[in-house]
Amino acid sequence: MTLPVAARQTAFRLVDTARGSRTRTAVEEITRTLARPGDPASAELHARRLRGMLVHAATTARAFAGCSPDDLASYPVTDKNIIRERLDDYRSSAHTDGKLRRVSTSGSTGTPFASFQDPGKVARNSADTIAFARRIGYDVGAPVYYFTVWPARRGLAAVKQRLQNLTPVDVTRLDADQVAQVARRMSRAGDGANLIGYASAIEQFCVLVREQGISLPSGAVNSVLATSEAPSPGLAALVESVLRRPLSVRYSNIENGILAQRQPGASSYQLNTASYHVELLDLDTDGPAAPGEPGRIVVTDLFNRAMPFVRYDTGDVGYWHVGADGQADTSRLAGIEGRRSDLIYDADDALLSTHFVAKVMNEYVDVRQYQLVQTGQGAYTVRLNAPQDVARDERIAADFRRELGSGAQLTIEHTDEIPLLASGKRRRIISNWSPDR
Repeated sequence: MTLPVAARQTAFRLVDTARGSRTRTAVEEITRTLARPGDPASAELHARRLRGMLVHAATTARAFAGCSPDDLASYPVTDKNIIRERLDDYRSSAHTDGKLRRVSTSGSTGTPFASFQDPGKVARNSADTIAFARRIGYDVGAPVYYFTVWPARRGLAAVKQRLQNLTPVDVTRLDADQVAQVARRMSRAGDGANLIGYASAIEQFCVLVREQGISLPSGAVNSVLATSEAPSPGLAALVESVLRRPLSVRYSNIENGILAQRQPGASSYQLNTASYHVELLDLDTDGPAAPGEPGRIVVTDLFNRAMPFVRYDTGDVGYWHVGADGQADTSRLAGIEGRRSDLIYDADDALLSTHFVAKVMNEYVDVRQYQLVQTGQGAYTVRLNAPQDVARDERIAADFRRELGSGAQLTIEHTDEIPLLASGKRRRIISNWSPDR
């Protein structure tokens, strides 16, 4: 550990001690819960917090008036659109002062959304971040390379970045020159870099490092964490090959925080049961999803009292981890599909796991980027950033028909670039069709 990193960690501990060690205490509690998710003491604390939030929501937010704190199902399922239309109804009357933090999403999927957090929620998110980061070997003060969309930052914002030892990597300009510059900086640093950011950006970084023949010295990278997007099935192997570190994957959102994390080598995501209550609901009803079946990920935030998120539909789809006894392990998700709006149906309108797309495309190493778009019932467009190759394109079409059904109508398009969204993400799958439309 270099002196600057040690100094940052010491300063953080001193400040936290002066504030009553609140962060340290919360981190320790979160860590214990994650280590023993089925522990009776953790389960009792979770139940107490859940009921406390349900009481608070029913008594201070108009949207939940009349709901029973003893019956979670009596609370309505909400989502971004519902809350945005009735924002004042979802805000707590007990938190109306100016000490709230406003957080907002970019609206990359067409739904800009703003919400509010009280100081206790903000502190809890900080503790969650530290606890989950330590699980992959990163701690406060270590160098972070953050791959996301970065606005120009000056003054206090720029100073804060330096104090946090954070290097912004703007994914909107992630070309060969920028990658070479970032790699050189990592190589010269005395502490291992911790990479965090969009899964597609980390994948592009690794591809460009490999294409340019850049060899990072041993120890240059300490950890790699993909966020915000479902990683392609080949990303873990690519990261291991290029950066010589295992890949971790985090599931989170702006309005709540860290919901789950997949550790290196793990096949499932451990839910953050210390800070959230998570349900999986049927895709078409508000009843529970069956073990092993896809379900809407619905979250109750146990800490945001300024704006209670009770039974909040994240818009994402997941599957419970199912044990050998056939029972769902409600502390783990076996998989996360991403946005429900991007689910793919085959030519007979049967719902498919979107992982089949990467399974097909992983064989075609000359394709730099790809995107599958469902344009209608049994109709699809495959966009390729790749050299023209008629024989390869015919094989890709045949491979997709094996997954989508012999009646699938496939069009292959070539493009110089799959464009980024405003958020900096790059969507591999877009669906403009579902059987109920």
